[in-house]
Amino acid sequence: MHDLRVATRRFSQGLILFPDFFPSDDVKKIRKRLKSIMNLSSEVRNRDIALEHLEDSGEDVLKATLQEERGLHATHFKAALDKWAERDYPKRWRAYLGLDSK
Repeated sequence: MHDLRVATRRFSQGLILFPDFFPSDDVKKIRKRLKSIMNLSSEVRNRDIALEHLEDSGEDVLKATLQEERGLHATHFKAALDKWAERDYPKRWRAYLGLDSK
């Protein structure tokens, strides 16, 4: 999860730093989709951190609630990633940039 979040942030920054390589309309769409992915992953990560802090506590009800919420958010996150993969954005971007392997 952490590596995906870091890569997403870096890619987002690349879109800002190198605007000449992407059509501005596409950049807006891409950044919106990346923001959605980051928000979904943040919800999962927030629960992971809370669960780590509560690991040795006796707060079993709270931990169970956080686990349930984490599972729900993880399901939404996975669905978003699956949708992203179906559309094969990386392949389309590589083609656009002329980076297809020949």
